[in-house]
Amino acid sequence: MATNKNGKNGRNSEPLKVVGKPFRKVDARQKCTGQTKFADDIVLPRMLFCKILRSSEPHAIIKSIDTSKAQALPGVLAVLTGTSNHHEHRRGRDD
Repeated sequence: MATNKNGKNGRNSEPLKVVGKPFRKVDARQKCTGQTKFADDIVLPRMLFCKILRSSEPHAIIKSIDTSKAQALPGVLAVLTGTSNHHEHRRGRDD
């Protein structure tokens, strides 16, 4: 490492306060015991869930998708594909 005109390394001669020092994570115990809430653990009233189905064939040309079985399932509000008109599926406050 290069030294400055005073013969000291870095910007000043003070020792580093964080780098190279042990640092206790404040949420480590909760994470290890399973008490931490993550985004997937939160359920709110009227919450919708989404499922994404990707193609099992890389670089394939998808000619058609039959979504009738998915649309017939109870609780399904919308089935979106790459050719869907996304404006049709937007829900306003009046719904």
